This record gives sequence, structure tokens and C-alpha cells, in this order.
Amino acid sequence: MAIIPRGAAANNIPQEIIHHIQSLLNSRNAAKTTALSKSWRLAWSTRPALDFHDLRHPMFAAFAIKTMQRYESHKLSINSFALRMDAIDDHFLATWLVLNAIKLGATDLTLRIRRSDENSRLFALPDKILDSETLASLILYDCKIYLPRRGIITRSSRYSGEDRASYGSIIQQHKLKSLELVGFGRDNIYRHDLWPKFPCLKELVIHDIDSNYDWRGLRICSPSLEVISIYMYENRITNGRFDVPNIRKFEVVGLDLPELDEFRTSSSNREWESDIRVACELLTPSWCPSLSKLLRQLSSSRISLSVHMAFPLSHDYSTAYDGDGLPTPVVEILKVYGDDPQLLPVFLKALLRRCRPKCLTAFNEVYYQRHDATLNWYPAFECYYRRHEIDEEKRDAALLQVMDQ
Repeated sequence: MAIIPRGAAANNIPQEIIHHIQSLLNSRNAAKTTALSKSWRLAWSTRPALDFHDLRHPMFAAFAIKTMQRYESHKLSINSFALRMDAIDDHFLATWLVLNAIKLGATDLTLRIRRSDENSRLFALPDKILDSETLASLILYDCKIYLPRRGIITRSSRYSGEDRASYGSIIQQHKLKSLELVGFGRDNIYRHDLWPKFPCLKELVIHDIDSNYDWRGLRICSPSLEVISIYMYENRITNGRFDVPNIRKFEVVGLDLPELDEFRTSSSNREWESDIRVACELLTPSWCPSLSKLLRQLSSSRISLSVHMAFPLSHDYSTAYDGDGLPTPVVEILKVYGDDPQLLPVFLKALLRRCRPKCLTAFNEVYYQRHDATLNWYPAFECYYRRHEIDEEKRDAALLQVMDQ
């Protein structure tokens, strides 16, 4: 636990260091540091990271407006601005605060603005945010994104005391490097137009929570993207196309396997990772070929595959064991888990026809590959039953013996 000096020693700490220390604390604990000394109180009142949450202040609107006006009148700049409004349904106030944060130089922006009910409108991201030339990181919860159109939109601001005119323009975002979207509908983003508008975007994170967004034909083409994380939950990507020459990590989490028509990258000359976490609710004849196709599309990466077994044991899965005669993709880590361990022999028999894992984790038991002069590199469990029993009829029994070791 860090010991923060008091008295004269606390006053001798440079303000930049105090700001850094306060930024490492949550808002409540950071505010408590004002009791240490005058310099800490001054640092708190001029901090470059503002975090507004309406539930922390009984008079939130007055507090937020006064703080923003004080920063503007004293010509104070901010680096990051977080706004969370859970109790107050006031989009005019939210818009005014966000625009002023950008005006004061905020490069990192996090917005979580509530709506009164499911039928009410989402918070619409101001056009000036999309046109910002300084914004580097943007995290949005349940916000609407409208691609700008040419024309004039007049807004009345009851907080600044003046009317403002906003001109629709082409998205610039020359410096935006990180974009995270949490919860949105199909009318919020037109997927084919948005992603190319960010020429410097390095990281894209999408949490599709309970939305009606249409993921069919998803197309992400970006020469700058290095990290893509898509949390699909109950939705599914179909006919997806990715052209990401500089990708370093590709991550998809959901109930269904993503279906990709194309995944293009020039990262074959350097190492990159892919992480696929899905469920198998029914081991159908089409599920395993879909898995093989996906793994081959990602075969130039270090693949990590996690599958939750959720299919009934009573079905006939003999067709799922058929291979396709093509080279078996290598998987660095294969994780299999579920509620019924009896499914494991059935599922692994199908999976081993579709991928060759170097490391297997099954129900928290870890098995690593070992070197064998004849078989070269194979998983330890595969080497075991191949060395001891090649006959297909006894293969499952040998596999179960390995899993019990």
C-alpha cells in the first residue's frame, strides 16, 4: 500500500506527479487527497482528468456546469473526460458537457448516457465529436452514431445562453486510435461506411449486448487496425469480410461460430493472435466444417480456441467425425468446458479431426504436446492413444484413460 506524505513533504511534490497519483485512484479516493495539503487541493481543482457521475452528486447539473465554466474561465485543459448519467435523463446537458470537454482539449472520451425507457431515444453523439482532430480514444455506451450529412443543424443551448449552429461534415478523426462501442442498434451505424473513416484507428472493440444490429455482410477494411475484439453474445456474423493487413489480435466471443467469406492480412511475416470463444449447442454435420473453414482462414495466426459443450448426448454424432481430407489446422490452445463431462469423448473425437492442438485444457485439466520421433509434434493425449491403440473402436477408451490421468 502506497504511503502518501503529509504536511510540508506533501507540499513539495510537483503538481504533475500529484495529478498522476490522483489519476490512479477512483474519484472518491482521489477527492480525499485534498485533505493532505494545499498543493493537493489545488491539484485536485486543476486535474486534467474529469470523471462525472450523476449518482455521486445530489446537485449534479449545477456541479458539472460550474466545474466546466471554471475550467474554461481559468483556461485549464483536460486530457480525459468520462460522463456517466444514470439518474438524470437530460441529453441537452450531456451534449453541452461533451462539447465543452472537447473544446478544453480532451483526447480520451467515455460516455454512458441513460435513456428513460427502452422506447425513448438514445443519446446522439454530437457531430463535433466525429469531426474532432484531437480525439484519440472514444468509448460509447448505448449511443447513436449518425454519419454526418451536408446541411445546417441548429441547436439551442440553455446552459451557455446562446444558440449554436452545427454544420454536417465528412468524418475526420485523424487521430482516433481506439474505439469501443457497447450496445447499439442497426440504425446507429452503417457498417460499410463507418470503419474506413478512421485512418489511424488501432483498436476496435464492440460489445453487441441485446441489440438488433444486422451483422450479415459485415465488412471491416482498415490498413491501420491492429486489434479487433467483437463480443457477439447471441448474435452472429455471417458473410463477414475483413481486410486488415496490420492485424495483431483478432478476438470473437459469442454463442455461434462467426462465418467469414474472407479474412485478408499481410501479417504472415510477423506473429499475430486470434482468440475464438464460442459454444456448441448442437454438434451438427455443418458445425465441424464451419470450424475447419474458420481455423484455416486464421491459420497464419497463433490460434486460441475455447468451446463450451452444450449439446445433448442422445443424438447420433457419427457424421461429425468425418474429416474433409485437407490439412488439419494447428491450434496453440484448445479449451473445452461444459456442464456434462460425459460429452468430452464425443466432442474431442470430432474436434481432433478438425484441429491439432498443442495444449488442451478440458474441465480445468491441462495437457501439453510432447515430442515423438515418429509422430513428430502431436498433443500428448493424441500421441498416447496413437501409440497404444490405433484401432478406431478402442480410441475413445484410450482417450478416457488419458483424461483420467
